[in-house]
Amino acid sequence: MARNRIYDIEREYSEEDAAGEPQASAMNFLEWLRQADAGELQRLKKKNVQQQVINRFITTAPKIKPVSKEDEVFVPLVQDDSRTVNREIVSETLARIYMEQQHYARAKEVYEKLILLYPEKSNYFAALLKDCKKQEQANRK
Repeated sequence: MARNRIYDIEREYSEEDAAGEPQASAMNFLEWLRQADAGELQRLKKKNVQQQVINRFITTAPKIKPVSKEDEVFVPLVQDDSRTVNREIVSETLARIYMEQQHYARAKEVYEKLILLYPEKSNYFAALLKDCKKQEQANRK
């Protein structure tokens, strides 16, 4: 049943194409130009309506008033000194960074804290601490 429908549609299509006559929906250049101009007019009208909505909002919307001196709240400035280091935050990655930067004292401090925080990895961190001390001595020479 589906094959018959497809065959019929194909047959109708091929018969219309075989006629070779221009289809009724084909427009000449002037008709096409008028239609394009009409589309442009509609687009401009839509844009104008949108602009009117925006302008109406701007004129009718309540304006934000600046804060008066009486209502002003004093907020003290917090000094953010990025040079201070939070010594409570420790990680193996931080210790490696200190090692690469040759801050061996800080790296040793981090490894010692890691040994206390993770007793199951204490052997691993102890070996890293030992390497840190070796590198520190090698760089002193």
